[in-house]
Amino acid sequence: MTIAPGFLAALDRFETLPDARRLREHSYDLLELKPGDEVVDVGCGTGRAVAELAERGAVATGVDNNPAMVEVARQRHTRCRFQVGDALELPFADGQLAGYRSDKVLHDLTDPAAALAEAGRVLKSRARAVVIDIDWDAIIIAGDDPATTRNVVHARTDKLNAGFAARQAPELLRAQGFTDVGTTAHHEVITTPNLGELFLGRIAGDATAWLDDQRTRARTGDLLLVVPILVTTARAPG
Repeated sequence: MTIAPGFLAALDRFETLPDARRLREHSYDLLELKPGDEVVDVGCGTGRAVAELAERGAVATGVDNNPAMVEVARQRHTRCRFQVGDALELPFADGQLAGYRSDKVLHDLTDPAAALAEAGRVLKSRARAVVIDIDWDAIIIAGDDPATTRNVVHARTDKLNAGFAARQAPELLRAQGFTDVGTTAHHEVITTPNLGELFLGRIAGDATAWLDDQRTRARTGDLLLVVPILVTTARAPG
């Protein structure tokens, strides 16, 4: 898999937003790790979270199914560990890890329940899992034609492998035997063209006229895109 031109630059800008930084830090706190604890970041992307977890004293490994992205992570964070891998088949022994983190991964999977079962396999008894994902169907976008905007958002959600996975994560975790399941809601507000493009292109599909209108709004300073993010935590069976 290749990385689209400009995607890394846009992703870097998104990850350095104050709200994005705060959400990452919050997710690390939720893991309740001690120095030396082993943790995996599934869907690690460019490796920012892995490096930040390592700075906290964790033994962090990033796993991503995109070899090109793993190579970027290795080049950027040479002292950290990264592997090409599948969320459904993680490269760890049963009960090896003290923490599991996935960020914007479940919605792309054909079987989110199997991924969370795999999380339960690699975690120690009562270890923490933190699952972060976008609630795609609840994305808010300002536009001149609200009906079309609603249709575009719903259509994009339906085209994802698991567009409602963020909402389903709590029940899927409970079904796998996880306990102490809890969910909090967060959001990112995007008003700039470069960050807007990171999401608008993925949302638009074949709605080219709608996308052109959104790009015009971005150029005139009228872009308003609110991305809802659900964070679900749970303890592994044990």
